[in-house]
Amino acid sequence: MNLNLQNLFNNTTNQQTFEAGTVIFDEGDRADSMYVVLDGEVDVRVGNNLLEVIGPGGIVGEMALIYRNTRSNTAVSRQPIVQETQKAHGS
Repeated sequence: MNLNLQNLFNNTTNQQTFEAGTVIFDEGDRADSMYVVLDGEVDVRVGNNLLEVIGPGGIVGEMALIYRNTRSNTAVSRQPIVQETQKAHGS
């Protein structure tokens, strides 16, 4: 089964909009939520190294729902984006 996260979260109430260049979270920040990219792209970086670019339907920060530790990378909006935020239970 292929789950389309973009369609699943498209009409929810937890959406946020970030302008290009906005830091969504920084390496070392408390990790308590994940983000589903609904529109736009997000750069995932460790230091100055680009690890990947996440586009619509992709997930950023999902390890927060498992480990609830600190962020191991930085996420920055590459262009204006809309994201769905999912908090870890108990956060």
